[in-house]
Amino acid sequence: LVYASSSWLFADVSSGSVSANPSQDIQITFDATDLFGGEYLANIMISSNDPDEGEVAVPVSLSVTGIPLINVSPENLNFGEVFVDGTNTELLIITNVGTEILSVSNLGSSHPYFIVGSTSFTLNPDESYSLDVSFSPISAGYQEGVLTIYSNDLDNPEVNVTMTGTSVIAPDI
Repeated sequence: LVYASSSWLFADVSSGSVSANPSQDIQITFDATDLFGGEYLANIMISSNDPDEGEVAVPVSLSVTGIPLINVSPENLNFGEVFVDGTNTELLIITNVGTEILSVSNLGSSHPYFIVGSTSFTLNPDESYSLDVSFSPISAGYQEGVLTIYSNDLDNPEVNVTMTGTSVIAPDI
C-alpha cells in the first residue's frame, strides 16, 4: 500500500503485489496548484508485509514559488454628473488572486480632476483593498482620464482603469 501524507502528493498506484527480488515503479505527482509560495514537507508511506520493514517513510519536499496576480473591479469608473467644485467618490476594489504578496508600488491619474486616495500598499493572497477614487472638477464639461496601477504582477505589471465624468455648473438660485 502506497499513500502520501499530504494533499499535494499523489501516487499512481495505491496497492499491488511485487514478486520476490523484482521491483515496481510508482509514479509520484507533486501538484503545487493553489499552494502559496514556500517549502512543503511530507512523507510517502509504503506499507507492506515485509517482516523487517512493514512500513517505510520516504521524506519528500516541494519548493513553491508563488505569484502575485492583480484583479481590479470595476474595470471602468463612471462618476456621472458632478457640480463644478463638487466631489464624487467611487470605490475601486483591488484584489490579490495569486499565491504570493502583491505589491502595488504606485497609482497614477492622467487627469488632475481624478484623485486617488493612496499611492502604494501590499496585499496578501486573497486579500482586497478598497481604494477611494474621487472626481473633483473645477471647470464644466466631459472629463476622461486613466488610472494606472503599477504592481509586481509579472503578467500584468500595469493595469489601466478608465475614469469618466461630466462636470456641470451648479444652478444659481
